[in-house]
Amino acid sequence: MNNYIRRSENVFSITKSRIRNYFNLTRNHINKYAAIFSATIACLIIAIPSTTSAAMYSQVIYSPADPPAGYLATPNNAGGLAWMLDNAISSDLSVSTAGDYCNYYNTSGPNSMVYQNNLSQSSVTGFSPSSPLYYWQEGDQNNNSVCQAEQGTWGFKINNPEGNDCTTAGKVCGMQHFARFSGTYYPWSSYGTAPEPALTFSVNVKPQTDNYASGTDGYFCPILKDSYSGNYIEYCFVNWQTGGGYPNISQFDQIGMNGCGTTSGGQNVATIYTAFGPDLTWSTERAGSANTFGNIPNNVTQTASITGPNLLNAINQIDNSPPIPNGCGWNLSKNVANYQVIGFEDGMEGGGYSTLGESVSNENMSITTDSLFAGDTLQSGSTMYSSNYVAGSSGYRITMQTDGNLVVYNYANSALWQSHTSTPGSYAVMQTDGNLVVYNPSNIAQWSSGTSNAGSYAIMQPDGNFVIYKGNVYQWQSGS
Repeated sequence: MNNYIRRSENVFSITKSRIRNYFNLTRNHINKYAAIFSATIACLIIAIPSTTSAAMYSQVIYSPADPPAGYLATPNNAGGLAWMLDNAISSDLSVSTAGDYCNYYNTSGPNSMVYQNNLSQSSVTGFSPSSPLYYWQEGDQNNNSVCQAEQGTWGFKINNPEGNDCTTAGKVCGMQHFARFSGTYYPWSSYGTAPEPALTFSVNVKPQTDNYASGTDGYFCPILKDSYSGNYIEYCFVNWQTGGGYPNISQFDQIGMNGCGTTSGGQNVATIYTAFGPDLTWSTERAGSANTFGNIPNNVTQTASITGPNLLNAINQIDNSPPIPNGCGWNLSKNVANYQVIGFEDGMEGGGYSTLGESVSNENMSITTDSLFAGDTLQSGSTMYSSNYVAGSSGYRITMQTDGNLVVYNYANSALWQSHTSTPGSYAVMQTDGNLVVYNPSNIAQWSSGTSNAGSYAIMQPDGNFVIYKGNVYQWQSGS
């Protein structure tokens, strides 16, 4: 994240929300609220193939298989998996060559991280690369701070940093993995047609410190470029932070203090903060995610989406008149189709500790069309696909058929669940009040999930179950 942006130190404590993993949801659950249609309806499902919906499959942008076998560049090992950068977001935006990089931020001084390191750092970073270690580790001249990279797992160690203001010459105050994409991706190019596209990502996080204080944190930040204005958004999700206060949601969905900055290359960057949790307007937590937390746990996986409405909410705040955090006063495009994702950052920063470490792994980023978000409508003849769908090979889909029936199919076109509705031209709405409802063309409800938690969303899962969640908390399922 931008070391020139002094963030408001939002402190918060852990909420250990143990979520029910969607792969383990009870298959024979009968929703007690599904009373719109008779409980005596026969369980026999009649397969009625759909031929009118367009194929909208998920597109993988980045996965653990992407980083090739390699090593960090050192004086004796040129090239490889990554190159070292210095100066955070300013350096990230100056990189035009696609790849994975280790970026540390400090002020000018002698401790550039260009030295091979053959000391085991696993007690601090949380993982130990293969031997010989110097193929995978690079540090400063005193071996105090180290960056590791091996086969898609990244480890960071900052030893005895100068604090959290990044002003002491030669001192490292933050470290991150930066991925620059080779392709051109506009995640919201089909925004406005359900199922809505979303930028969806997940990461496994393992922070470790031996002494920490408030203001130390980890983050995952997709970097978006507005092709209309040329400005950037550093869209940061806080993984964890030491201190107290979470889950005070008012601490998130905000522009960082001094978060409207200009890099050394002249690019305007708005740094904003949201989190993994419920009831946020700039992010949508996905099923299976651990919430943002305020302690140092074992490995956790966090996953979220940036939907079109999430992005619009953030854009509108950034365009507000300054001073920040109320706004930057920039003329950003209000058309989310104009926003490109060029890469992402993940790492750690902060002060008040003697040693700070973290490892990140299993990073994935995709453009998904597997969900109906609050306010979305699945029109007659439209289909929504699971993220693993391959026609004729794998995955699942749910179709709002032209005959009025809402049906879950597998890739072989076998029906697994249906709403048993039969008025041609019907449509399904994921209402803002949390209820999924099938309406006929006269806007009369034919079926509903009976759920009532505002802000919920429905997802066609990779295991074939069609499920409604609020954040990471299960509300209803098809049982398919």
